[in-house]
Amino acid sequence: MKLTDIETITADLKIDKAQKTAIFKLIDLKTENDMDKFLTKIDSINSEIKRLEDKQDAKFGAMDTKFAMILWAIGLLMALIVTLKVIR
Repeated sequence: MKLTDIETITADLKIDKAQKTAIFKLIDLKTENDMDKFLTKIDSINSEIKRLEDKQDAKFGAMDTKFAMILWAIGLLMALIVTLKVIR
């Protein structure tokens, strides 16, 4: 609902200015409360995304280490094979 709609509705009700002010304050409080809940939820989602990114980075870091070890092993095997071929 738009504020202009609220203004129109309160104008049609013919209520005094103090009651209009009270209505607008209640609307503001409700909006702020909902916004606080929304921001809290966004913060928790951001924290979860950060946690998952850190977990993924750690996993890929371990995979990089394993990949480097496999490359070293392949290199050593190739060196051994070449050395054995040269000796024969």
